[in-house]
Amino acid sequence: MSAFPTTPPTAPTPSTLDEALRLLEAERARSQSDRLEAVARFASMAVHDYNNLLSVINGYCEMLAPELEPQPEIAAQVAEIHKAGKKAVELSRLLMGLSGKQSFEPQTVDLNSLVQEQRSYLTGLVAISRASLHVEAASPEPCRVQTDTEQFKQALHHLVANARDAVSGQAKGEVVLKIELRTGECSNTQAVALSIVDNGTGIDESVHARLFEPFFTTKRTGKGVGLGLFFVDSVVKRSGGTITARNAAPQGAIFEIVLPLVTAGSANPANGEAA
Repeated sequence: MSAFPTTPPTAPTPSTLDEALRLLEAERARSQSDRLEAVARFASMAVHDYNNLLSVINGYCEMLAPELEPQPEIAAQVAEIHKAGKKAVELSRLLMGLSGKQSFEPQTVDLNSLVQEQRSYLTGLVAISRASLHVEAASPEPCRVQTDTEQFKQALHHLVANARDAVSGQAKGEVVLKIELRTGECSNTQAVALSIVDNGTGIDESVHARLFEPFFTTKRTGKGVGLGLFFVDSVVKRSGGTITARNAAPQGAIFEIVLPLVTAGSANPANGEAA
């Protein structure tokens, strides 16, 4: 008599596989939630003291700047310290958002004006990689949306910095900001679309689905902690909008934010109040 089974083992049924996948997804979500909670606790405890230290550093940099005008070499070094200090302030605000201690205060803002106000800063941000920045405003009309202005600026900085990193090393790296008005195909609902386009290497399909997950990054150790796009996604959602990412043709990537257009008498998409 044969010692081996005469019939093949029963294959898992679709319901069994579905249940296993559901449990794996639930475990991954629980782990992610635990990590976020830990970061939130840390941020809540540390960010106050962190801000106090930054106030001292940035304050002294501002006081020293005029005194060091006759010594340009030292002045440049202090300017670099100040630049790092201001960057740290942005990180502090990001941590505040993650801790749930930073309030979201939506107000009506014209994206055309906001981008133009930030243009000089964004140009410098992109120039680090010897790339160029172009702004295309398709609509001469105001593109008003409801969002927390300061947090949206931070989100814009993150997206442009990501685009800059993507074109780093390119002979002719380019980052383009496009703003346009759109009308829904099935209704007269209007929206404002803000696109950040680069001619870098594009998005690998293997990481596309995880781009906006917290703590996920494709950057090497020390270059990112994977919270920037998560923060951007949070700001956009709290503004009543959506953000998507896709590859551009013939190369590069497009990150597109779509927010409801605010018109006279329209509802505030962020909190449901009349604008």
